This record gives sequence, structure tokens and C-alpha cells, in this order.
Amino acid sequence: MLAVAAELKAAKPDAPDLTKALAQCGPSWEQLAEINSAGLLEAHVFFFRANAEIAVDYPDYRAKHRDKLRSYLLKYYLHLP
Repeated sequence: MLAVAAELKAAKPDAPDLTKALAQCGPSWEQLAEINSAGLLEAHVFFFRANAEIAVDYPDYRAKHRDKLRSYLLKYYLHLP
């Protein structure tokens, strides 16, 4: 979603419909973009958007990226520094 929106915005930066649509997404859109920029989008997906297929990959991801999971939880879930 973030990549498609960025491509659309780059292709038509003054398109009012896109600007209006992104504005309606509000803080959740901005927060998702921030999570992505921090390199924590995968952690977000595992914690809050996982389905049965994604959950199968969690143990391997956790073993390799425990630091990202911890960072995500501290910053975006617990709102701690």
C-alpha cells in the first residue's frame, strides 16, 4: 500500500483525489509510513496483521530479528523510548 501510494503520488503529485484519500487515512497512514521508514514493517505485520500463513514464518523471523520485534513493541505499542 505504501509503495503504490508513493508511486501514484510521484506520477500525479497534484491529483486532488489521491491527496484527499491519503488525508482521510490520517494518523494511521502516517504511522504506517514511519514504521516502514524505521525498518519495522515486518514486525508490525507479525504482531497486528498476521494470518495463518504469516504466523508460520514467525518463529524463524523471531530468531533472526528479535531486536526489531523488541524495538517495535517498545516504540509503537508501549510508546516508550
